[in-house]
Amino acid sequence: MYRILFAASDNTQASGAFQSMAKLCQLINENPDFQAMVVLPRKGNGYELLEKLGIEYTYAKSYGWIVPVDVKWTTGKKLRQLVKKIINTFAVRKIEKIIREKNIDILHSNTSYIYVGQKAALRTHTLSVWHLRELLEEDQHNKFCSKDCIKLINKADAVVAISDCIAEKYKSGIKNLVKISNGLDPAIYYYKKQFSQNNPDISLLCIGNMNGGKGQDIIIKACRLLIKSGIRNFHVNFVGSGTKEASYKNLCSKLQLDEFITFHGIHKDVQKFYRKSDIMIMSSNAEAFGRTTVEAMMSGCLIVGSDSGATPEILNNGEFGYMFKNGDYNDLYKVLKNIFADRSCIRDMAEKGQQHALECYSAQLNAEKVMSLYRKLLES
Repeated sequence: MYRILFAASDNTQASGAFQSMAKLCQLINENPDFQAMVVLPRKGNGYELLEKLGIEYTYAKSYGWIVPVDVKWTTGKKLRQLVKKIINTFAVRKIEKIIREKNIDILHSNTSYIYVGQKAALRTHTLSVWHLRELLEEDQHNKFCSKDCIKLINKADAVVAISDCIAEKYKSGIKNLVKISNGLDPAIYYYKKQFSQNNPDISLLCIGNMNGGKGQDIIIKACRLLIKSGIRNFHVNFVGSGTKEASYKNLCSKLQLDEFITFHGIHKDVQKFYRKSDIMIMSSNAEAFGRTTVEAMMSGCLIVGSDSGATPEILNNGEFGYMFKNGDYNDLYKVLKNIFADRSCIRDMAEKGQQHALECYSAQLNAEKVMSLYRKLLES
């Protein structure tokens, strides 16, 4: 049996990267050839999910190397960065000890944010895999703290990109790059919707943080155009919160849309929103993958997505959902207006998209591809 140690960059159940890692570990542990465990960087609530799934875990306090794109290196920030590096040296030593005591065969860094695992793998001559789940600058307005970061990533034996757009971004700078699409558990998200032509109301959904970049303002402005054109049989539910939430609410009030749009804040049970919604709008400027997109597809929602990031890949450029020009609320309005004019296309395209998501983006398929990569590394 081969033992895999995942180096997590967070300890948060709400994190999509953490959820993906936890499910991957669970499926790996169901295979008699492998056993996975996790090293967590700090206290949090993610361990509860690991315990629920029966995944072994431990702690090694550490910090990442990602900084805001507009960071100003003041003396105070430089000092804090230095302290974090010192703490990370102790984390590397602790992970080295775990690797030796647990006879780890492969060290798997779960995101772009964490690097202590890779350093421990190098010091112990352990095979390593690095998962790149973020576009960083494009989707999170963050970046690596220095050019040396890419050099360390290149020392991994394999680097996994979760989408074509991530692979395209790094293909010229990172070797040993392989694309393995993210995967979700159909047992959690699959839902057989009953579409009724007699129900005149259409429920739209958008899930995402409200810190800018997710495009909620585009949806609000498109809704205003729908109202002006005489279309009023719809309601939009926003799930999420952030620094822009107040401004989005003010925009709704200014455009007299309060009765058509509801802000729900952060919710743990997003499935209930998927099941009650006809259409999920993915208006993000640059999704590295689009976990919520696939969640909604598996739940039977029709996807209307912007033509940016990984969304065109998931929708196969419009084969499994409708697309609009990124950032163009007028184009989103036109797409929605056409959909509202023929309600049957909601059912037909949603069912087509659901089947595509089940076939191409299941957690089982993701785990099989990752384990195949492990075997290739172990046998080389």
